[in-house]
Amino acid sequence: SDSEVSNAEGYYEFELPIGTNYTITPERDDDHMNGVSTYDLVLITRHVLGLEQLDSPYKLIAADANNSGSITTFDIVQLRKLILHIDERLENNTSWRFVQRNYAFPDPTNPWAANFPELENFNNLEEDYLDVDFIGIKIGDVNDSVIPNAIVQPEGRTSNTILPFQLDDVMLKAGNQYTIPVEATLKEVKGYQFTLEYNAAVLELLDVVEGSATMSNFGFLKDGIMTLSWNDKAENTDAFSLVFIAEQDAKLSDVLSINSTYTSAEAYNETLGLQVPTLVFNDFSTQATQVELYQNTPNPFKDETIIAFLLPAEMQANLKLHDVNGKVIQNWDATYSEGYNELKIDGKKLPTGVLYYTLETDDFTITKRMIVIK
Repeated sequence: SDSEVSNAEGYYEFELPIGTNYTITPERDDDHMNGVSTYDLVLITRHVLGLEQLDSPYKLIAADANNSGSITTFDIVQLRKLILHIDERLENNTSWRFVQRNYAFPDPTNPWAANFPELENFNNLEEDYLDVDFIGIKIGDVNDSVIPNAIVQPEGRTSNTILPFQLDDVMLKAGNQYTIPVEATLKEVKGYQFTLEYNAAVLELLDVVEGSATMSNFGFLKDGIMTLSWNDKAENTDAFSLVFIAEQDAKLSDVLSINSTYTSAEAYNETLGLQVPTLVFNDFSTQATQVELYQNTPNPFKDETIIAFLLPAEMQANLKLHDVNGKVIQNWDATYSEGYNELKIDGKKLPTGVLYYTLETDDFTITKRMIVIK
């Protein structure tokens, strides 16, 4: 047997003696996590529930993580373990599968109806073959986000829209036990994932109390590191709670954070637009020094959106919606509390298109843009 590594574009060649039988078999089995995220779980779940079918045989093969010849919740469980870094590889599958490029699936909605060719045979080789091509399928990646080689750079997955996870900031005292509820408005959210990091020298994790997130949504990698991957429906704001014992005096916001160290921090709204999960601590008496206005979420939106803002103290503030010409559409003038505030906006009462919202206090005026769709 002979083997070659293709170049970055997938080109390969063999110089072989004629008059012999050969089999060309492409293989790749590394970096199982590449291209796999909770976004894929959202799409696979919609397929399993019959809400929106995966629209190509290659996506169907990619979704079959456990290599069973069908797509079920077991595939979602396998892929979630990858996302959470509980597993580093798929147990019953390789990270890539390959299908002859010119193969026509007899039933594109069921690629397992016949054995699809993952190799190509040549009997009594007598001439050059210049089109022995295969289509590579990254298992678990149904939204084509995989980065197949080091030359192609990943698409920037950035967003100014946050998904706030709210919790009370606490002045921790050594020796005391604390239960910290974490809340998030997830009604319009299809899924989220992130790494949750805490200072293990300050906090000892005793327990996680289930909310909309259950224990199957968590990965406990080591002291100080948890991963989360969630895609489901949530009618209330109870995401989960953390039970800690404080080993030292500290402020909670100084020792607990969301980041992308292991599982990337990202969330997907009802239009599958990208958001950034962010911890928002409700006591800003020593943190917030100025007004902050967040991007509304979801955005774009149809039925409802949330505008959130932070205030360094209880104060009078005015939030108004206006069009590009400055004409005021809605106005909320009130005394708002210190820290995190949010307003629900009814999109059904708004005109379609680009609108602006402005937050005004005695010292600050901040404006952001929103998009209403129908």
